[in-house]
Amino acid sequence: MNTMEIAASVPPSFQIAGMTFFAHESPYPDNPYPLITDWPSHGRSYALRDEGVTIVLPMEASVVEFSLCLGASDVTVEGLTSAGALLSEQVIALGCGVVFVDAVSPESISVVRLTGGSNEATIAWLNAMAAIPLWRHLPESSVVPQGRGFTTLSAGTFHTCRILDTGAVECWGYNSTRQSSPPPGTFVSVSAGNSHTCGIRPTGTVECWGDDGLNNYTFTQSRPIFSPPEGTFISVSAERHTCGLRSTGTVECWGLNDRGQASPPSGTFVSVSAGQHHTCGVRDTGAVECWGEDHNGQSSPPPPSDTFASVSAGGIHTCGVRTSGWVECWGLNSQGQASPPSGTFTSVSAGTFHTCGIRPTGTVECWGFDGGFGISSPPSGTFTSISAGAGGSHTCGMRPTGEVECWGMNDKGQSSPR
Repeated sequence: MNTMEIAASVPPSFQIAGMTFFAHESPYPDNPYPLITDWPSHGRSYALRDEGVTIVLPMEASVVEFSLCLGASDVTVEGLTSAGALLSEQVIALGCGVVFVDAVSPESISVVRLTGGSNEATIAWLNAMAAIPLWRHLPESSVVPQGRGFTTLSAGTFHTCRILDTGAVECWGYNSTRQSSPPPGTFVSVSAGNSHTCGIRPTGTVECWGDDGLNNYTFTQSRPIFSPPEGTFISVSAERHTCGLRSTGTVECWGLNDRGQASPPSGTFVSVSAGQHHTCGVRDTGAVECWGEDHNGQSSPPPPSDTFASVSAGGIHTCGVRTSGWVECWGLNSQGQASPPSGTFTSVSAGTFHTCGIRPTGTVECWGFDGGFGISSPPSGTFTSISAGAGGSHTCGMRPTGEVECWGMNDKGQSSPR
């Protein structure tokens, strides 16, 4: 299989210490398992403090395999269920070697935890058997960029949520409808909307909390916003409505649908993003398609011949990262939110009147409304992910260390991570 055909597969993701990585199809005939090709070839070092390092898998697995190098002391490796029940435990001695975490039980592993005191270990993934349940092949004629599915940090209108190293969700900010009160247990992805939040469990099912915030307009809902459809999803995006991407590539939406924002077209996508009153997704071909309100052109993307790696639907505008790395935006541009700077980005997040993106160097650059609150004035240093609040009031980013830093308005505590 050539490189272009490999790129035609939609990779699942997993997390290590708050950072998200993606699995891609192995090019070797004798290795049927996906490889973590965006992982550094020399591995990545972590300080195993008292809380250790937690790996949250994309789906439940019977066996997990990775390589581990230890330079100071032994490390205990545990396999856990999504509820935190211990399935297996082993002590790894000094040196380098391959580690197999086996459930040794009818139950499956959702979380792997490494503990060993204040020492440093290098984790280098060889393959991820846990990625297989999420694996999906597109027709070989389709050439699309790598997918972007799971999100560990999400800024909503006046609240923000993140996934901790343990897999639990933590939220802060406005909690009028309990949108900042997540249920117990582990998640692999989270998306904060207007008055509700949704997350994906390790089993692939979606769970939401909060309220629809629609008051007397509930008749316009396709189904209650806090009652997601049954079955499994590989990504979810919440605003005033919610859309999820099935493993088959089809999109299903629920919640407010007064402008058709929760009525996706047929066919398959590799990612989906819910905006204020519109939704956009990246097709298998790399083309962007949008539906819902289009009064300002926010649902009128560039021609299908233009290919994108990702898309982000904001309040009344939309931005996408082209396969070349350049950002293109369309829709309302009253505050310059749809006028991105030149140069390349690895990701982009559209808020209401501002947009932020991550440069290949890891630094964040924002454009659009600042309002004197520093909404579009990110701090220096590097980030691994970024999320511009849907209410246009704040932005949050995750540092390489897993720490979250927010800037902008903080009247509801949305910029004060716990």
